Amino acid sequence: MMWTSFALVLLANCGVSQAWDVTSPENSTYYNPILPGWHSDPSCIHVKGTFYCATSSFTAFPGLPIYASKDLINWKQINNIWNRMEQLPAINRKTHDQQDGFFAPNLRYHDGEFFMTCVYAQDRLIGILGTVFRTKDIFGEWSVPVTWDATPSLAIDPDLFWDDDGMVYLTSAGIIQQTININTGAVSNATSIWNGTGAAFPEGPHIYKKDGWCYLLIAEGGTQLGHRISIARSKNISGPYETTGARNPLLTNSNTTEYFQTVGHADLFQDDVGSWWGVALSTRSFGDTLQVVPSLANLTGQQGGSDLLAGVDGVSFVGRRQSHTLFDFSADLNFAPQSFEGEAGITVFYTQMQHIDLGVGLVNDTAPHEGSWQLLLRSTNQTSTVSFTPIPADWPRDGVCRIRLRVQSANDTTYRFPASLVSNPSSLVIMGYASTEVVTAELTNSGSGSLLGIYSTCNGANGDNLTQCPNGEYAYFSRWRYSGLAQEIADGEFVISM
Repeated sequence: MMWTSFALVLLANCGVSQAWDVTSPENSTYYNPILPGWHSDPSCIHVKGTFYCATSSFTAFPGLPIYASKDLINWKQINNIWNRMEQLPAINRKTHDQQDGFFAPNLRYHDGEFFMTCVYAQDRLIGILGTVFRTKDIFGEWSVPVTWDATPSLAIDPDLFWDDDGMVYLTSAGIIQQTININTGAVSNATSIWNGTGAAFPEGPHIYKKDGWCYLLIAEGGTQLGHRISIARSKNISGPYETTGARNPLLTNSNTTEYFQTVGHADLFQDDVGSWWGVALSTRSFGDTLQVVPSLANLTGQQGGSDLLAGVDGVSFVGRRQSHTLFDFSADLNFAPQSFEGEAGITVFYTQMQHIDLGVGLVNDTAPHEGSWQLLLRSTNQTSTVSFTPIPADWPRDGVCRIRLRVQSANDTTYRFPASLVSNPSSLVIMGYASTEVVTAELTNSGSGSLLGIYSTCNGANGDNLTQCPNGEYAYFSRWRYSGLAQEIADGEFVISM
């Protein structure tokens, strides 16, 4: 799966898709992304008729850009918060990686002054510097920052919040909280205030106060396809926070076919008339369909005969780890095999001699109609066993096949292999089942683990002594999906994945 850079998307006001336009009494249509391209980790405010947003810049200088808009449609960059080296002298000389630097800024306005708090990471595990920049003129010069050492608690993604009693709080990834003196940078010891909903990597917290409640908004699930937004509330800023009544995740596009993916790391803000708005990062797919050029060698490393995989010949295979005991993996295949022995599909792959394949092929001696494709299920366990399933009567038999191939955990010892037409998911057929023992170390003492992925091969091109597969034998894969369902933490004891 290939993705563009991050894009800033607008979350609709009050849960409607036609959001209110602050410049007009009529409804207007808002098109996402509102800030296209690399604009990760947005934080936005509304001050005296203008919306302002800051985004991450990592090691880029000048950094921490600020954008302004009157209508949430037309935006212009107006400044960079970090624009003079004397603000943090020579800090870049100690930076280890391009993904270090400034990320996850928090833009806030309080008592006539603009504040931006963020960490500068010279290394993700050591050398994390907390910063608070401030100015009374957002278009003008920002201050030299007040700093503190955020390394001991790995306090990235800090959020700045003023409580009613004047106390100022930092809430950071974890989800941990400290008080801070914004004039000196002195911070208190960190305490945990919420564990999130159980999804991985609770981070990007923001606190808001409304109607006597403190609301804690966080990102979870990691910044990739599992990204999500969750919320909890408390009568006390330091908790305990509860999710009673909340339908978490509050927002996610995980396990969907939506064009915008990885939606998360959100921020909420109010305009002058009290309407709430939200922004989040996301990514857009620009290569959802993956072309795979077939290899002469198949997954067993054979090229139609007994020649084993060697050198740079390779196999056409793209995979990911099976990281859950119970899971569901699928991919859509668009394939028009041109020659007998042409084949493409998905696989549970452990070693050359241990894999289970669900695919489509043109196999001469078993085809019910010459030139028609078939579904096949292969279990390779030192020796290879292939079974063919008759094509359902209402499925197309010739030309391009567009099918959805899946492998699922029927239980902790058995894989299930369904297939269906992309155009008709209800056309599901179960190709068969296979034991997980096929892909375990007990047989070969291998030190590897199970991979889930896609493959394409011409199986040696029917013994035609070619140096590559016939032209046009390409397979196209799209709509990759992996859902982790549960982990087995003891014999017969499972923990549901969030």
